[in-house]
Amino acid sequence: MIKYLLLGAVYYLLPLTMHETGELILYLLAIAPLSCFVISLFPGMKYGYELLFPVMCGILFVPSALLYFNETAVLYGIVYAACAFFGSVLGGTLKANFLKEKEAKMKK
Repeated sequence: MIKYLLLGAVYYLLPLTMHETGELILYLLAIAPLSCFVISLFPGMKYGYELLFPVMCGILFVPSALLYFNETAVLYGIVYAACAFFGSVLGGTLKANFLKEKEAKMKK
């Protein structure tokens, strides 16, 4: 639940603080994708890979794109979903590697 609140803050509250065009471009190209990646990384490490959150990253950006930007920004939702997907996969992989190492130590 917390990850969805964080995502909502990034998508709907953070653009309210930006007034310059350069800030909004930085938001679209760096801040939002990095936020999606990091927000999905930690649940991926705890619970393993999940598909719902990356899909929701893409879907939840659509109203924000139409509210703060224009209809061409909707395509960034696909990029954000991909970033969240890679974060979740990386988190799940790190969890699996950690469990393998822990299991190997217990066998010794």
